[in-house]
Amino acid sequence: MVAVRPLKLTTWKCGRVERAILEAIMGYLRRHPRAEWVPVEAIMAELRGRAKPSEVREAMRRLAKRRILEARYG
Repeated sequence: MVAVRPLKLTTWKCGRVERAILEAIMGYLRRHPRAEWVPVEAIMAELRGRAKPSEVREAMRRLAKRRILEARYG
């Protein structure tokens, strides 16, 4: 399972998909207050219809590169 967690809550210089990803993460964390990590499947389900899965993966890669998200594999 791949999961991500936010390191920073900024959307400065972020595009449409990056902002949508951060909104989906914050919505998941509001609904599950004890959660620290957010499954990527939950983000993909939240953004279904608004962005292609390849766009979401690429945007998460950019957010991780900018140290806004941290990814955990396994």
